[in-house]
Amino acid sequence: EQFNDDKVLNTAPFEALRKGAAGFLVNLMNPALKWFHLEPSNWTVDGVKDDGQNSTSEYIERLENFIFNVMSKSGSYRAFKKGFEHLLSMGFCCIIVHEDKRFVAKAECIPIGTYALGVGSDGKVNRVCRRFAMTAEELVKEFGGGEEGLNALPQDVIQNWKSGNNGKDGNYIVENLIEPNEPTWACGTMEELDYGLSKKYAYRSIFWLRGRTSSGNSQQTGNYSGILAVKGFRFNPIIAPRLDCELGSIYGRGRGHDALNACRALQALMFDEIEISSNRAEPPLLASNDLREE
Repeated sequence: EQFNDDKVLNTAPFEALRKGAAGFLVNLMNPALKWFHLEPSNWTVDGVKDDGQNSTSEYIERLENFIFNVMSKSGSYRAFKKGFEHLLSMGFCCIIVHEDKRFVAKAECIPIGTYALGVGSDGKVNRVCRRFAMTAEELVKEFGGGEEGLNALPQDVIQNWKSGNNGKDGNYIVENLIEPNEPTWACGTMEELDYGLSKKYAYRSIFWLRGRTSSGNSQQTGNYSGILAVKGFRFNPIIAPRLDCELGSIYGRGRGHDALNACRALQALMFDEIEISSNRAEPPLLASNDLREE
């Protein structure tokens, strides 16, 4: 849902939020500087002690430059900037690091209100379930690779794609669950769910269409199994910092919660000031009481 700013008369809170997020970005990960340094746990490689001259130092330096270029060219800093805005205002944010064919890796900041977080036994975020809209063309491009992948999509998606219908009727809600690649059992049974993903991946990412199952109308589902795709990550792709997160709570408390009443008072004062200025410019008509009955 798009934000309605009709009642926002003073944008000072938004400017403060953007400046605060920019301060986080510049101080933690300044795009203009090499803000990180890699260092191996053991400087001995193949029994040779590093003295600053051998290939170990050169390799680490090349790797640092490579990571720095990937983050700069992929636009990941914009995702972190938006994430810092969410963190300051709401107390939490969620950024997912995807593999990218063009830039190797790319960070994506998920909009507030479109996802739910989950934590493990250690209290760290290790699950996220989100939803987003895709057109039929985007579904085919993302999940319909090859004839086998295309046939696995629902029939109405394929028909809308072939007819070029990407309007209102061509929008679909995709849901995505990212979680550890651990054994999962079906609800009410002891049958382990097999997603066909190799155990070499530490995390799995499951995509499906909202409200669609393989047992629906055959004209709509076709060969659709209920799952669009299952992808794997060798690492935890979820970056979800939280502020003032209490024990037993998943989400944090941001500075926006503390400033909410002050922001409302600011808008009310701004409304009164505009109204007073308007009355000064065009004052109400003054007349004698004797004219009331005439």
